[in-house]
Amino acid sequence: MIKVLESPFVSIIIPYYKNIGTISRAVQSVIDQTEKSWELIVVDDGSNDELETIIKSFEPEKITLIKKPNSGPSDSRNRGAKLATGKFLAFLDSDDWLSPDWLENFKKKHQENGFDIAFCYGALIDEETGEREDWTKFVKLKIHGEEAKFNNLVGTFLVRSSIFENARAFDPNLRYSENMDLAIRIMRLVPPSKRFYLEEVMVFFGNTIEPKKRNQKYGRALLLKDLAYFQQKHKQVLLENTSFLRAIIRRQLVSATVCWNWKIYILKLKELYSYSVGDGLKFTLLFFFLPFNRMRLLSHGFRK
Repeated sequence: MIKVLESPFVSIIIPYYKNIGTISRAVQSVIDQTEKSWELIVVDDGSNDELETIIKSFEPEKITLIKKPNSGPSDSRNRGAKLATGKFLAFLDSDDWLSPDWLENFKKKHQENGFDIAFCYGALIDEETGEREDWTKFVKLKIHGEEAKFNNLVGTFLVRSSIFENARAFDPNLRYSENMDLAIRIMRLVPPSKRFYLEEVMVFFGNTIEPKKRNQKYGRALLLKDLAYFQQKHKQVLLENTSFLRAIIRRQLVSATVCWNWKIYILKLKELYSYSVGDGLKFTLLFFFLPFNRMRLLSHGFRK
């Protein structure tokens, strides 16, 4: 008699790029899950370091390592998803980690509710001080007239594999805002009755990037490009959610300043004024008349 292997409940995909200091923690958090119906796929995005040696030190029969040329996190996640055999997909960054009962809680709720997508809360951990900041609010947006509640941070959601495929996966054109882009497209496909919300912190985000690296001109130039693409792609959704649109414009203004791209800065400042005079005035004052606050904002950068 041929034994048919049951597909795991979830395939967890970790895109990896030169983050050797934290990948073991991320992998170990998957292995330590109290519920064992998982497979782990690690996608090496052209790192050329000791990742393979580290992966071999774990349980190789449940971990698949893929190596490929550098193409960004979106393409890496999609490559992993194509090989996944799980009923659900989850994505985890290489500097983040899961609570041991993350999967157990989700699987138990699925047995009760039969969801197509599920969300939980996350927490930011300062790697230097150990301070923890819980993020216990879901994003709320109107998407074509319907209010949708979700969490777009990787690790905080599980999505049925077929839904992910129907949503056409991550957009490889995006290196920034790719999670929000995917979430908006997925929420259009899942009716409210098939969404579940676990109001507990189950994922932890490592704050490992130094502010100076966040603010380097190359990274900010990419962010400018991606946010412009995102804004055009989701124009209708953003017009339904002007507070969210203003937040995107503010991020573009900060990045334009770092890149000394005053053409984009003036264009975006005019756009911000068109939606909120108060917001426009506040940002003008912040960057031109309060140099101390301007420098403080740039030095802090953006967290994950």
